Amino acid sequence: MTVKNPDPLGLYLHIPFCHARCGYCDFVTFTGKEDRIDSYTTDVCRELSLYAASAPSAISTIFFGGGTPSILEEPHLRTLFHAFRKDFDITPAAEITLEANPESITPEKARVWRDVGINRLSIGLQTMDDALLKTMGRLHDAEGFRKAYGIVRQAGFDNVSIDLIYGFPAQTLASWQDTVRQTVSLKPEHLSLYALKVEEHTPFFKEGMTVDEDLQASMYEWARGFLAAEGFEQ
Repeated sequence: MTVKNPDPLGLYLHIPFCHARCGYCDFVTFTGKEDRIDSYTTDVCRELSLYAASAPSAISTIFFGGGTPSILEEPHLRTLFHAFRKDFDITPAAEITLEANPESITPEKARVWRDVGINRLSIGLQTMDDALLKTMGRLHDAEGFRKAYGIVRQAGFDNVSIDLIYGFPAQTLASWQDTVRQTVSLKPEHLSLYALKVEEHTPFFKEGMTVDEDLQASMYEWARGFLAAEGFEQ
C-alpha cells in the first residue's frame, strides 16, 4: 500500500543531448548521440512509472532542462506526456516549461509543443553580440534568435523566458547593456541572468579563461537597477 503525497510536486526531466557543446557548459550533456534519444525516452518513462508507484503525487510544474530539450522530436514528446498523464495527476494550472535553443525552433515544433501541453518556453539567447556568440560556441546569431522568438510568439506562447550570460572577458559593460536593452524591448515575461563561471573540465577552463569579478559585479548592479525600472521583479 502506498500513501499519496498530499502536496503537488515539481518534476524536472534532464535531456542530455546537444548538437554542440558550449565552451562554458559543465552539465551532463552529450553530442553526436542523438541515436540514443529513443532508448533514453523509454528509460525515462520506466523511471516515472517506478517513482509514481512508490509515491503517487500531483504535479504542479514540469521542467525540461538540458542539454537541449528542444531537439526532441514529436514522438518523444508524445511518449513522455503520455507517461506523465498515465502516472501522475497534473494539476489544471500546471506550468510546463521547455528549454529551447533558437536554432532548433521551427513553426512545426512550436505547434507540437503547444499541442502536447507545454505552456512556457525558456530560450537560451545568452547575448545579442554575434562575435561573442561564436566565442561561446553557440549555433545561432542574434537574427536567428529574433526569428525563433517571433515563431514562438506567433504559435501562441505567452509565457517566455530568455537566458542571458554576462562577464565574458571580451564583453564590455556597454555591450552587456545593449544586450539587456534589446532583450527587454522584445517584452519577454521573464529573464534569467547568469554570471559566467569558468568551471573545471569545461573548454573555457582548458583555454585558461578567467573572469573579471569586479566587472561582473558592475554588470549585475546595472542590470538589477535597469530591470527594476522596467518592471521586472527580482
